Amino acid sequence: MSFNNFSTQELFGEYKSTSNATLQINLKINEADLRRIDEKAKRYGLTRSSLIKIFAINGELSINNLNRDNLTMPIT
Repeated sequence: MSFNNFSTQELFGEYKSTSNATLQINLKINEADLRRIDEKAKRYGLTRSSLIKIFAINGELSINNLNRDNLTMPIT
């Protein structure tokens, strides 16, 4: 069995954006999940978009010893 430590792995190497353009993405999120995201963003004093970007850029999901019973999964 092999183990990859993604938290210390360079995912994009020397990737540099060639544009200053801001791109838009669309996410399909259940209403209950969206309420939870909004509540968490409000708690941190962030916008919904900022919270999702911060978590996506900085977050790492550790599968090793993951307690799946306490992991909140999206509804959809």
